[in-house]
Order: sequence, then C-alpha cells, then structure tokens
Amino acid sequence: MARILDFISNSEIKLIDLLEKFGNSSESMDIAVAYVKNSGIQLTEKILSGKKVRILFSFEFLTTDPESIEKLIEVGVECKEYRASGTEEINFHPKLYIFKNSETVRIIVGSSNLTAGGLSTNVESCLAIEGSYNDEIISKTLDYFERLWNSSKAKSISKENLESYKIKKRKYEEKYKEISELIQEFKKERSYSNSVIVCMTKDHDANDIYNRLIGVPDGPNGVTRSLFFRWISKGTRIFIYYNGIGISKIVQAIDDPFRSEEIVEEWRDGFEFKGEKYPNRVKTRLIAKFNKALIFQELSNMNLKRLDTGKPLSSFHLRLSVIPISDVDGDLIEKRLKEINKNV
Repeated sequence: MARILDFISNSEIKLIDLLEKFGNSSESMDIAVAYVKNSGIQLTEKILSGKKVRILFSFEFLTTDPESIEKLIEVGVECKEYRASGTEEINFHPKLYIFKNSETVRIIVGSSNLTAGGLSTNVESCLAIEGSYNDEIISKTLDYFERLWNSSKAKSISKENLESYKIKKRKYEEKYKEISELIQEFKKERSYSNSVIVCMTKDHDANDIYNRLIGVPDGPNGVTRSLFFRWISKGTRIFIYYNGIGISKIVQAIDDPFRSEEIVEEWRDGFEFKGEKYPNRVKTRLIAKFNKALIFQELSNMNLKRLDTGKPLSSFHLRLSVIPISDVDGDLIEKRLKEINKNV
C-alpha cells in the first residue's frame, strides 16, 4: 500500500534535497509543472542528466525561461509544451514530480514549480508518496501524467517554437519595463495615485483601526513589503478585502508608508501568537464603509487586472496582501459597491 513519506514546505525539508535523493536513486523521472525557470534548472541540472526524463510545462503568461528549456534539451531531457485551451482548461498548473524504478514509484505533488523559489526558498506545501505500480493512487497518478503527455495539447518543442517564444517574451518584458517606468514617472511628476487592494482578516481591523492605520507583514521573501512600499503613497485609494468575506471598506492613505515595530493594541494577538508586528504601515482616513461586501466571485467577473503584471486578478494574488490596480478598475469597484448597497 502506498504511504506518505513526508511533508515538504522548504522550511525543515527543502524540495531540492528530496529531488536529489529520489532522482539519484531512480531509473526515470516524469515532471509536469506550470513554469520552468533558469534558477530551477541551475539547481537540478545534475539530477536530470544521464537518465530518461520527461518534462511537461507551459509557456502561458510568458513566465517560463526559454533558456531553461534549451538547457534541458541539451542534457537529454524530453520536453513538451502543454497548450491549455477552451473553457474547460483555463491554465496548465500542475506541480508533479514522479520518480520510477522497476518496482517502486515515488511521487511529489503540491505547489512547487521548477524554479529556485519552488524548490528552495518559497513557502510551499508538497507531499512525498511511495508505493508500487499496483497501488491505486500510484496507478492513477501515472495514468494522469500519461494522459497529459500523450494529449493532442502536448506539443514537442522545436527550435522554431523556442525562437518564436523568445521574441514574444522579450517584447513583453520590454513593454512591461516601459509601462512600469511610465507609472513611476506619473507618480513622481503628476502626483499620480493608483489604487490597491489590501487583503487581511476581519479581526485585523478591530475597532475599525484601518480607518486610521493599516499594517501588513513582510510576506514570503519580503514580497508583501515590496508591493506595499512600491504601490502605496500619499493619496492612494485602498480597498479593504476581508479574507473569506470580500471588499466592504475604502480608505485613503494620508501620508507615505513607513516602517514601525511598535506593537499596536489591535494587533497584539497577531504578535503574541505569530510573532508578527505588521511593521509596514500607512496612516489612513475612511472614505466609505459598506454593509454588503463585494465578494471574490463578483470581482473576478469584473475582469480586473494587476497593475504591475497585467494579469487577471486571481485568488492566489489575494494571499500576497497587497494588489495594485489601476484607478479605472478602482472606480469600477467603488461603483459596484455603491450599486449593491443602494437598498441595504
């Protein structure tokens, strides 16, 4: 019977260590991940070399590094791009690592892409499983990978594919850099003020403290802190999204953000139980408070996009606590909040 070997979060156990252990003792490997980055291949090149390895990945969102695929092909890895399409398959998003010997199969499944972050530094959640080919869960997982690999949507990689993708990715990166520079220029020269969504628990807004002060944690690898200081400044409109509830409050930053580790009474429980002081802060004033919240499903139907990446707003983004959006999208949110609360 298949058994769970371990839980991997990149804290006590790093995924790269298990990949090395399982990979070095396996005869073949199958991997299905959404994204492959150069940083991930630098960590795994030796593990993937010299044996039969198949990797299925995606070029969606122009995230995969083309050089990483070139390197995989160079060391003998068989690579295919999965092209999700239609309404039933929106994105290709698995994170599956399979290690096979003649009698034993080990599987790692969870949240980690083939990137340095996923393998080593991000906070992740993965399970390692071991069993025989006859075990039901092992058999189902192997069949699942084979279906993906042999699907008409799984395309072999050609030199032409890679060159075409390189051009698209380069154009995207140039355009993204240009947009970012324009946004910063507007903010500096014209006091341009974008909007943001800040996502926290309802308890964190005890005594309506958000009406005068907002504080967020640093987040994994300081991502939340970076977003907070980059996208919030004096005048920024801030939509408060309560986790599990939705947006029901709008405030405005009355000064630029600052750092402070002074313990705020309303956040004392977070400090005592999590050791988190929510040091990234900004003083605020209340713009509006609504009885009926704008839930995530309705937000997703509004086709809102992140201002920094241009990607559609997703539930995953809400975990980062700070989401920059355009003032145009902010106006849509505020208008919709007023509509659904008109007769409340």
